[in-house]
Amino acid sequence: MKRLITMLSLQHTAAVVLKRAAAATPQAFERATGLRVLHMSPAVVVVDKPTGLRSVPAYGPTRALLADFARRQAAGEADLQEKFERPTRRDRWCGVARDLDGLAPELRRRWDSLPRTKSKFIKFCGGPAGGRLNLDEAEDAWQLLRAAVAQREAEEGMEESDSVLRRVQREAGFPEACPVHRLDYATSGCLAVALTQAGASDISLQWRKRTVDKAYEAVVEGTVARDEGLIDKALLRVDAVKRSGDPSRVEVVDDDVPGAKLSLSSYKVLARSDRATVLDLTPHTGRLHQLRAHCKALGHPIVGDWLYGTGDANRLCLHASRLAFDDPALGGERVCVASAASWELSEPFPELVYVS
Repeated sequence: MKRLITMLSLQHTAAVVLKRAAAATPQAFERATGLRVLHMSPAVVVVDKPTGLRSVPAYGPTRALLADFARRQAAGEADLQEKFERPTRRDRWCGVARDLDGLAPELRRRWDSLPRTKSKFIKFCGGPAGGRLNLDEAEDAWQLLRAAVAQREAEEGMEESDSVLRRVQREAGFPEACPVHRLDYATSGCLAVALTQAGASDISLQWRKRTVDKAYEAVVEGTVARDEGLIDKALLRVDAVKRSGDPSRVEVVDDDVPGAKLSLSSYKVLARSDRATVLDLTPHTGRLHQLRAHCKALGHPIVGDWLYGTGDANRLCLHASRLAFDDPALGGERVCVASAASWELSEPFPELVYVS
């Protein structure tokens, strides 16, 4: 069994090396992932994320499982929630680790403490709690456990959604790729993904220090009267009904409300009509749904926003149009990328007059 696991691990490593070599240029990366490259270096890639694609993966029931649930619900079958209940990803991981034949005894004894990310798992295996396994043994254990968990998920009718991160990791051959920020499922535009752990550490620090410049373009409902302005409204994260992958929402509250986070955005009008306005938006803080909530607070929710507006469009009209940061692979050179919005709405906007 161990020899088989080692062979599979070597085959996996060889496949990753070949994929990475094949996707070493922006053109090859685009062919491998189906994503347009705006910037690429050994440390980071910036892609033009389409609407309807997640930044990072999420897990949920397969279409077959959902169809089965709907069919049995329509037939009036009782206790469906209990019958279709599935364990959390952590509980599934722990349960598989506890019962997995072939996993090192030291790891099975610590089934409730095993990390679910590869780098942390390998480090855990090398420590006293993990039995001080060598690197090859730790790699074998990771491959064995991941394969067993994937099999359990398939048996339970669960699957991973498509995402930018997984395409970069699997299709382009960068398994260490990490997200340094995220865009909502419905938001399109500039999305940066670090290709190495060192790149992730450097660029994530820039995000925390707020030295990264970001700008968005949005179409909002109604006519915004002022040509530019600031939106200084505190936001509070609250529970919400799950829809389209959004796990929660935020509300505008007073600054002194417990849990409220100070939030600042600025806007400039690019074009307007009697029914819609195109805004250039800059988030000066990085809160969940900040621009969406702030546009609602302005009295002009973003077109197509089902959570904060009317949702009367086939997509959310919010696009990450510009991104600037220091690329560690280029000696800290400032990199500025841009992406033009393409709304592709089922109903076109009324004629817009652009502000000079």
